[in-house]
Amino acid sequence: MTKLFFINYAFVIIFSFNLFVKCGDDISNTFFKFEFCEATSTFSSIGENGLPQYAAENALTRGSGYWCSEGKHNVNDVVSWIGHLKNVRSLNGIIIHWAYTPGEVSILASYDGNEPYEEVVPYQLLESRVGKI
Repeated sequence: MTKLFFINYAFVIIFSFNLFVKCGDDISNTFFKFEFCEATSTFSSIGENGLPQYAAENALTRGSGYWCSEGKHNVNDVVSWIGHLKNVRSLNGIIIHWAYTPGEVSILASYDGNEPYEEVVPYQLLESRVGKI
């Protein structure tokens, strides 16, 4: 399980196009998509189809949908988007496409999806929309 933490940003949005993890198993350059996800904060807006417009799951779909946090976070608030893989994998990278980057980001991982999470990418400032970490 991969857990992304965002801090010190008023409105966090992740662009949904291809949120994949790069696998470090025997197969190089293989990408695995998260099976499902959740978030600690979601902007509440219902679309014409009756579904949440900015739900965490939108970060897993292609197209114009995306996940968006509730916004108006305090400086010390931590917002998490949590992606779950179907099977245990050894990863050597993650690719995130941002619509708007948060001020800082950290990535934590868990072997079995339970606490505690281990920080695999420490907090760092993001300077561009690309979100390469």
